[in-house]
Order: sequence, then C-alpha cells, then structure tokens
Amino acid sequence: MLKTAITAAALGMAAISTPVLAGSSDVPTASVKIADLNLGTAEGQKRLDHRIRSAAKSICHVGKVQSGSRIESPDRKRCYDNAVKSTRNQVATLIEAQQRGG
Repeated sequence: MLKTAITAAALGMAAISTPVLAGSSDVPTASVKIADLNLGTAEGQKRLDHRIRSAAKSICHVGKVQSGSRIESPDRKRCYDNAVKSTRNQVATLIEAQQRGG
C-alpha cells in the first residue's frame, strides 16, 4: 500500500487572484490518508473522494453556520471547489501507480 498523503490547497479562500505555491503559510491545507485504501478499485476511489471532500469542507469551513444566514458564502464555495480540483492530478497519479502495482 502507498504511504502517501494528498494535500488539498484551498486557493480560493480569500479570493486570491495570483498563484500561490502549495505550502505557503497563508494557504490552508489538509492531508488525506490513503495507506488503507485500494485505489485500484471503485470502492477505494469512492472512499478517497469522500475523504478529499470532507477535508476540503473542513479547511474551507463549508457547512459551518454564519451568524444570520445558512446560505453558503461564495468565498467558501470557491475555496471548496478549488481544494477539490487541486487534488485531481495527485489522485490520478496515485490510482495509476496502484494499478501498476507501485
């Protein structure tokens, strides 16, 4: 099994208009553990997607009630979308590696 973690960077958190490098102190990140997942199966991939989305919700504060409104802020939604999108290449690489036996 791979002992790797996927890092989701929430690049949309403050409506950042310039590229920010992952690992920058002002970009929230989260690690998602995958060592226990078989990414060569649909079930393993589904569980990974769930973990990524949960981590993105956490770092972007999605679903947390703001005083006065239950409507999600556009910044939080953008943060969540960007965090999930930022993992796509990492996920594809990991799935391919597991399917090759690496």
